[in-house]
Amino acid sequence: MDIQKPLQTLASLARGVDPISKQAFAKDSPYNHPEIIRDLFSCVDFINDQTKRVRLTPEQIKQKNIDKGLPMNCGMPWTPALKQNLAEQFRQGLSVKDLASKFERTNASITAELKRQGLINEGGLPPF
Repeated sequence: MDIQKPLQTLASLARGVDPISKQAFAKDSPYNHPEIIRDLFSCVDFINDQTKRVRLTPEQIKQKNIDKGLPMNCGMPWTPALKQNLAEQFRQGLSVKDLASKFERTNASITAELKRQGLINEGGLPPF
């Protein structure tokens, strides 16, 4: 759906102008009431913000991370298989730094996931 035409209509109404005749509304028109004007402009702003937000594919996110100099999987969700693999390798003695390199994530991401799984505490140590 092309949103530009409806958006122009809303913007015109918000400015107090009839979108068809291009004439200004009368002073007693509901479109000249301050609350209505604010609400219409809020709708226009919201729609503009939504159209600017483009959803990236996982591949695009990974490429964007690489372009920014971040680990490829930075910000990507943890799948159950990845969580299990991380836990197993941590139990085998791999350090957070090694795990971050292997999983292509930040040290903070590895630490946060290990905390969520209860494998380390706030100090980064095993909870026992």
